[in-house]
Amino acid sequence: MQVRWIEDFLALVESGSFSKAAKSRNISQPALSRHIQSLEEWLTTTLIHRNEQGVRLTNAGKIFLKFAKDMTESIYTMRSILSRENQSNDATIRFSVSHSLSMSYFPIFLNELKEKLGVSKTHVKAVNSNEGINDLTDDISDLLLIYHHPLLPIHINKSNYKYIVLKEELFAPFKKQGSDILQNEKIPLLSYSNGTYLGLIQEAILLKINRHDIFEKTFDTEMSQSIKAMIKEGHGIGWLPVSCAEDEIEQNKLELITNKDWSTKVEIRMYGKKETLNDLIQEIWMLCETQSIHSA
Repeated sequence: MQVRWIEDFLALVESGSFSKAAKSRNISQPALSRHIQSLEEWLTTTLIHRNEQGVRLTNAGKIFLKFAKDMTESIYTMRSILSRENQSNDATIRFSVSHSLSMSYFPIFLNELKEKLGVSKTHVKAVNSNEGINDLTDDISDLLLIYHHPLLPIHINKSNYKYIVLKEELFAPFKKQGSDILQNEKIPLLSYSNGTYLGLIQEAILLKINRHDIFEKTFDTEMSQSIKAMIKEGHGIGWLPVSCAEDEIEQNKLELITNKDWSTKVEIRMYGKKETLNDLIQEIWMLCETQSIHSA
């Protein structure tokens, strides 16, 4: 069966005559008649009453009409999708990345993609977790990199989306190197704004150790980089992903507070669609799978 036979059939039904249908399809009337006959032979049934004036569908023709419309719509929709995906293989890869990761882990991650896969065009949007999930599900981004903690599961449709755990790291409290701030009667706490993902993890730690009484919240922000800057200036203690503070630890500007009850492990996850025809995104996923801790 050929798609043009179905298109000829639909043109015939719409126009109501073989001559008009042939004209709209830019073919001769005998050619159109042959195509309809070939379609009927393939379907092993008669679609058109030919012994009457105009065009009248048989019962089989009426049933096939709906299938014909759905079939051609699906075919052209798929052609459009494949065309867009083919163009996107050479297009920019769109990342949504949590604020903290965009300034710590992601630049290193991107270097590896450039070195091993030749990724050259990227667009990076720094987001909070909920915004990033919305971007992914609304097709604003191709891949999403965010933190994850088991006490705070990410709500996303597992039927359509998958993830890879790229890395695990410690989320822990820091103070200025050499500071005796822990001796204060009330320890100044440099905190995350309400509702931020790292802020929720920090709150879970404080609830676990049940020592809110020793802290006094003096500052809050959505940005881990802002908290880090405030810690460096001695304004208080604050929780950071260790990757965010690696340079400052090496430079003896920040000191990890080594109380295991005050720390927890977090995962760096990459989320994406389960089904994609973009070859480069598939290559990125396969590369990450070979190095991942866990995927689902």
